[in-house]
Amino acid sequence: MSKRIAATAVIVGLLLAAGVAEATIPDSGGTIHACYKSSNGDLRLVDPSAGGSCNSNEKSLSWTQSAPEGPQGDQGPAGVQGSTGPQGPAGLTEDPKTSVVTGLAVGDPVIGGFSATLSCPTGMKILSGNWNWFDFIGLKPPQIAQSEPIGDSSWVFAVGAGSDSKGIAMILDIRCIAAN
Repeated sequence: MSKRIAATAVIVGLLLAAGVAEATIPDSGGTIHACYKSSNGDLRLVDPSAGGSCNSNEKSLSWTQSAPEGPQGDQGPAGVQGSTGPQGPAGLTEDPKTSVVTGLAVGDPVIGGFSATLSCPTGMKILSGNWNWFDFIGLKPPQIAQSEPIGDSSWVFAVGAGSDSKGIAMILDIRCIAAN
């Protein structure tokens, strides 16, 4: 029974040692080290930090795990012109009595965020709403939390509180159409 325990311990030890060696390839700098045997093309990975090295009949090789981006290739030839698609449906014709209402909302300078509502002039109904960041500078603009109609003649725009919207302005506009 003790021989079986000893054999199991040796096997577990070998598996753990193999796992530790594998965990260091590539090395901490992202470089992969290997040995190449030119006589038969065998390639084996080595871990120099664990004492791994190439034999005298092998050539040492190394490469990085992620290479720098190469130059852009040449432009390919133009593709074949596709066939013309079917005609789309006729677009909406707007009543000549349309109106655009614009506004500006600014995120609270302390906590960020805002809520603003634009309304159509009397006798007009909401058609659409739109927004654009006015003076955003950074990696990505804050996410708009809400932009939707309220009833028939108003549109709400809201941005949640947060440091990414502090003091940032948003240009708002709605398109209104005469109610029939």
